[in-house]
Amino acid sequence: MFSEILIIKGHNELTILALFSVLESVLTHNPRGEFDSIGHQIRTKIALVANRSDLEIDYSVFGSTSSDTIWKKLYDLRSKIAHGSEVSFSGPLQVLNDAYLVEKFMFSALRAILRFAVKEPQLVTDLKAV
Repeated sequence: MFSEILIIKGHNELTILALFSVLESVLTHNPRGEFDSIGHQIRTKIALVANRSDLEIDYSVFGSTSSDTIWKKLYDLRSKIAHGSEVSFSGPLQVLNDAYLVEKFMFSALRAILRFAVKEPQLVTDLKAV
């Protein structure tokens, strides 16, 4: 699925949505309550993996914004795209700058997470379930 995303030409919202689909399929399960949302799972599981491994995700492109805030904003963007809302990189999503930067970041982050999943498949399987 990840390799097929490379076929999508240009920098568009569909690419961002596709990257999130892969990320969600690797790390998340169907939410079991309000404190188990997909966005919450992504933020906490990426933080856990990053703290327990050599996972290298470069957040510096977003300045000094915390990784938790970045993933919150990225998930907000994903939701806007998925639900057909207008996307604007001003206001609440300003920290993300533009779709090109988001796409580059998501490719890089997802590549790192997939590498980790190949190295530690059982851990990722177990993590997906919680």
